[in-house]
Amino acid sequence: MHKKPKVIYATFRKKKFRVIGKVSKRLQEEYDKDWTIGTCELRKEKNPVLFVDENLANEFELLDTTIHEALHATFEKLSEKSVEEGATDIARFLWRLGYRRINRDT
Repeated sequence: MHKKPKVIYATFRKKKFRVIGKVSKRLQEEYDKDWTIGTCELRKEKNPVLFVDENLANEFELLDTTIHEALHATFEKLSEKSVEEGATDIARFLWRLGYRRINRDT
């Protein structure tokens, strides 16, 4: 039996985002985007989506990408360079503190 993915929402500065880790064909067609390892829709969208590929094998890359997209959701006007640098700095800090994903199924 195929398990239906759990729907997760996160709120960034009072704006609710649907968080997904896999992209269905319907979603690809609906949003007509290039879904790379992560993307975040603009806050002005009615029901914005934040996507981070849950199948990233590298745990540090998963942490970095998750923070990167969360920064986009929170601070839409930050430059890509600022987001990249900030996300990686925060990811390194959290990694050194021992933060890791506990269970890949959650």
